[in-house]
Amino acid sequence: FVLYGLNSLRKQNFKSARSNVGLQLKVKEWRVRNALFWAIVVLVLVISTYIIMVFFATVTQADSDTWAAAALVVILEEFFFGPFLVSAGFALLATFTMEGDTTIAQSLRTATGTVQKSP
Repeated sequence: FVLYGLNSLRKQNFKSARSNVGLQLKVKEWRVRNALFWAIVVLVLVISTYIIMVFFATVTQADSDTWAAAALVVILEEFFFGPFLVSAGFALLATFTMEGDTTIAQSLRTATGTVQKSP
């Protein structure tokens, strides 16, 4: 993201602004705002990296083991158990719906094209 922004800055062409004073002022204002934006982005990245490094430097071995176990549980819940339970829940809901009411089952089968309508 940062490299893309810096590359786009290099490609700006303001040759038409040489004869127009108002446009030159706008270009200068744009360049100042752009420079401030990138300075703030770099400052935020440096401060964020520093805070993360300080956090990791103060973590004890026991805390890191607990933290790693908690992270593993969250990853398993979010990427494995959660989607699995949702898909299993939908499958069970569809199965119970189709077994409980034959008209719903017939309309679902007809809608999916697995059974053709009787004439």
